[in-house]
Amino acid sequence: KMKLQEEIAAEKQKVADLQQQLVQIHAAQKEAEAKWRQEVKEKELAVAQVEEERRAKETTEGNNKRRLEALRLRVEIDFQRHKDDLQRLEQELSRLKASKESADPQD
Repeated sequence: KMKLQEEIAAEKQKVADLQQQLVQIHAAQKEAEAKWRQEVKEKELAVAQVEEERRAKETTEGNNKRRLEALRLRVEIDFQRHKDDLQRLEQELSRLKASKESADPQD
């Protein structure tokens, strides 16, 4: 009878140990799941941040292209204006020289 009680006690201890291991396994599983969820959340956040930075970069590049095109156009217009002014002044100078020559007595 004593041996049977010892075997029962040993089996009860094994069951208790197994239950404790099961509790620890469940706790470890919950911890792993929580860690995994946190990593997924961080990855999604990082992906969103990269996407936001990409959109900001595209916006900046678009703005820079528009500014550059506006500047190029302004330079082109200014260049044409100066070219026209130069041509007008050269024509005015030629006209004044011709007028002076016709007004001067012939030597």
